[in-house]
Amino acid sequence: MNTNTYLANFSFDACQIYRVNNVVVNRVPNIISGGQTGADRAALNFAIQHGIPHGGWCPKGRLAEDGPIDVRYPLKETPSPNHVQRTEWNARDSDGTVVFSIGEVLTGGSKKTVELAEKHGKPVLHLSRSGGPASPEQALLGFILEHNIKVLNVAGPRASKEPEVGAFVQEVLDKTWPSTGNHSNRLPSIRLTISEHLNGVLRDWRDSLHHFPKNTIQRPDCPIPFFWKPGQGTGRHGRSESVKHRV
Repeated sequence: MNTNTYLANFSFDACQIYRVNNVVVNRVPNIISGGQTGADRAALNFAIQHGIPHGGWCPKGRLAEDGPIDVRYPLKETPSPNHVQRTEWNARDSDGTVVFSIGEVLTGGSKKTVELAEKHGKPVLHLSRSGGPASPEQALLGFILEHNIKVLNVAGPRASKEPEVGAFVQEVLDKTWPSTGNHSNRLPSIRLTISEHLNGVLRDWRDSLHHFPKNTIQRPDCPIPFFWKPGQGTGRHGRSESVKHRV
């Protein structure tokens, strides 16, 4: 896994916070997967349960380890029955991939998923139940916000390799989007986190006001520090039309 792979550490500056709080955080991304048992199937089941748009690529013949993939999963078949093509096309056609696992080290198809996503320059997040972040749902939200992900590829081991991975995927997705039925997608925990972060930024701005020259004053009608110097000229309402500083 190289440095392009997204790990669970993330931060936002003020502009990013404003943008994601008003554009990205209000929606759940579309979910795609390959339809295999385990992680793939759990993600599709979650999407179906909550009315989230979903789909993805599956191998020709709708092959999975438990037989042909049920038609209730709206997956498109690749030209090849080879699972690698399905894995690559899902990584390629998404904005980012999250790989779930029970074990800390990825192997087989899950490891290949990471390699193929990186090949196409797509961000990857690995969430493992053993040794992963204490709050995987917050790590997933941070990943989605950081990369403005509108189509999320969900991958991970098949059920025969990690029987508990499907339940882990369901648990994390349920905590990430606890209310999705009407597509309002209320995300109180991440909004609170963003709000607290933004309030901290504004406090730092206020604390830094003494660093500006004494003849620089703050516009009384703006809560965010915009400044102008007296005598620079004013507009129709007695305000400067030349902004001197913007923090």
